[in-house]
Amino acid sequence: MSKHCHIVAYDISNRNRLRLVHRLWVKHGLWTQRSVFLCYASTRMLRRLLDETAAIMDVRQDDLRAYPVPHPARLWLSTTFEGQPESPKPSRLRRGLKALAVAGEGTPRRGLG
Repeated sequence: MSKHCHIVAYDISNRNRLRLVHRLWVKHGLWTQRSVFLCYASTRMLRRLLDETAAIMDVRQDDLRAYPVPHPARLWLSTTFEGQPESPKPSRLRRGLKALAVAGEGTPRRGLG
């Protein structure tokens, strides 16, 4: 089953629910900003995580969003500055891919880019 990258963001109004949702996503995603995660998972796994999050949330007060995004390797390797391709430092790219693989419980596909 293929895996895809998603940006998952939530806005939880209650501290207890926020703590529970955060603990869930820390196990399965790469924490990028407050209440924002990069998740590398199969469609089935993402759906399960979203369902678990929805079970914790109060749908009248809280919000949950998931957006598909290209694999980070494609984003990092296609960054441009004033029209010139910019290659990321290899160590930064390796750290990012390693963190994503650990968070997503798998190795990102090779040959992207």
